Amino acid sequence: MQLFSLFIISFLAGSFVPMGSEVYVLFLQNKGFSLEALLIVASIGNTLGGLSCYGLARWGGPIIVKKYLKHDQDKLEVWQRKLTGKSEWVALLCWLPFVGEIIATALGFISKKIIWISIYMFIGKFLRYAFLLKVTEYLFTDI
Repeated sequence: MQLFSLFIISFLAGSFVPMGSEVYVLFLQNKGFSLEALLIVASIGNTLGGLSCYGLARWGGPIIVKKYLKHDQDKLEVWQRKLTGKSEWVALLCWLPFVGEIIATALGFISKKIIWISIYMFIGKFLRYAFLLKVTEYLFTDI
């Protein structure tokens, strides 16, 4: 049940809901859950949350994005201009706080390559959680 909760929290954190999942990941790590399970569940949930921003932009269009995502329209347009013509690898940056959802949303407007965006987004989010879990494991082992 706690891994399912992690999935939901990670999904929401990766979407347009302003929250983080890191504290819950660390809480579960402290409770003895395996690093592999935490890493996979959190990465998949967070990636699917990010893809919800991408999908709302790709298939919902500007009206839906404005209504549900509540992004600053100027900031979104700036990101669209920055990312236009770039490769889908910029989805690696969707894990970044404050701008990750905007990047995913902007990619939804400018790129149809959902498979590559999904792969790069997953890799970025996976590496972020792997770093977090490994650093805390290293710092707090045998304390």
